[in-house]
Amino acid sequence: MRSSLGGRRPTVLVALGLAVGSLAGCAFGGGARAAAEDDRVPVPDEVLFDAVSEIAGVVRADLSYEDDVTDGSTYFGDIEVDADADPACVLDRAYALLWQGRDASVSVSVIQDGAYTQEDAIGVEGNQFMGEMEERYGRRPKDGVFVEPETPPACR
Repeated sequence: MRSSLGGRRPTVLVALGLAVGSLAGCAFGGGARAAAEDDRVPVPDEVLFDAVSEIAGVVRADLSYEDDVTDGSTYFGDIEVDADADPACVLDRAYALLWQGRDASVSVSVIQDGAYTQEDAIGVEGNQFMGEMEERYGRRPKDGVFVEPETPPACR
């Protein structure tokens, strides 16, 4: 017995498949394309940690990155500076550098003569929203290539 579609069954199925595929592409492909445009390659941690170590007045920088299931992604550590350094400027510059890295909160302190300078001294919180960090430090590079940041607010 012949189908009511006769010899057109494959043609109808192909057309139906193309229509469904097109609709799925509109529904899902637009978002995937937009996400691909927003994908960025962070500057490697080693490059950023070396750049922090080279900030004027830095004696020692002990920084690391940790991705913890309960605490999330974080750059953390201590930066020891000499007596002539401006600790707030060093801290703000370190944040500007780490901003180029992974999507992570920042928990870094500057130590000068045994005294700690933390983010509240420069008006920054390690878990600030991305828009606030971008407003303060500028756009992040998307290609993983380090860019010397502009002078951050605490250094002006």
